[in-house]
Amino acid sequence: PGLLGVPYLRYPADGSSVSELTPGFSWSRSSPCLPDAYQIDLSTDPAFSAINLGEDTGDPRTNWTPASALANCTTYYWRAASRVGTSLSTFSLTRSFNVAAGFCPPVLVIPSLVVPSVTLVPSPIPAANAEPVFLTNVNANCRYGPGLAYEPLTSVLAGQSFPVQGRNEQATWFYLLLSARERCWVSAAVGQFSGDLNLVPIIYDLLPTPVSAPSAACHDYKDAASCKGDPKGIGGCSWDLKKSQCVP
Repeated sequence: PGLLGVPYLRYPADGSSVSELTPGFSWSRSSPCLPDAYQIDLSTDPAFSAINLGEDTGDPRTNWTPASALANCTTYYWRAASRVGTSLSTFSLTRSFNVAAGFCPPVLVIPSLVVPSVTLVPSPIPAANAEPVFLTNVNANCRYGPGLAYEPLTSVLAGQSFPVQGRNEQATWFYLLLSARERCWVSAAVGQFSGDLNLVPIIYDLLPTPVSAPSAACHDYKDAASCKGDPKGIGGCSWDLKKSQCVP
């Protein structure tokens, strides 16, 4: 039980809206230790003191769908914990989402009152608990998994910044949140990570690595334009004028 990791919630994303009354929930295992199951809490009360629509998954799968339909135009809160035997890990951070399967009247949201500090001096150093982000330096492919063997899901442009929701053990690939429903992997070589790496969970439950996909390399580019443009998203390629070839 002491080795159980805290699940990392994937979908629904915090503050998002879902357009179905029985949405699928998914999360990632943040530890190599495989639990017996997961405890899912789901309620309209962030303290989960009201009716809890969640349940124990009964097995170590990392997805779950509620047995009954949720109420439309309603805000829900959810969290998850790993279980082995009767022991639970610490619960994950609580996430909220809105169900909007049809027309919902607009809701006036009044932001919480924030009392500023007496000394209003901005600090050039970001807070240690700031959300980890990844800024792309070049155009690159965003893939289904952390490696060139995985097919590209989409592409990202130079200068774009995305929240980081996970990484591999070596922190050479980052799992980015592109939109409420779109997430994919980019190489650390194509941009710059910002934030506390300790806040980024390691994702272990990955898709099987494809065995038929060819491995791309810088020398696959035969001209300076494609070498610099790097359309395959290899990263770190440059054109060697003396050798007249693309090198890492």
